[in-house]
Amino acid sequence: MKRIAVQKGKFSVQDFNKSLIPMEDQADLKNEFIKYTINPKSKEVLLEKLAKQDITKETVYVEFDNEIEKLIEVLKSKYNL
Repeated sequence: MKRIAVQKGKFSVQDFNKSLIPMEDQADLKNEFIKYTINPKSKEVLLEKLAKQDITKETVYVEFDNEIEKLIEVLKSKYNL
């Protein structure tokens, strides 16, 4: 898994019930977020700057594959989801 090998971000751990609610909609977290609006004309330059820091689609987003699908099924079965 390339993403895991190069991921430099942070993880959030919440109880299962809260994990179903987007973090920005949770009362105790709502004021912890800052929203930025990026001018669409700046997109290409911004993506280039991020790529120079190894921040790309591949290092940020999960691509679902058979391994992840199997893990999801195991967890659903284990926790009766």
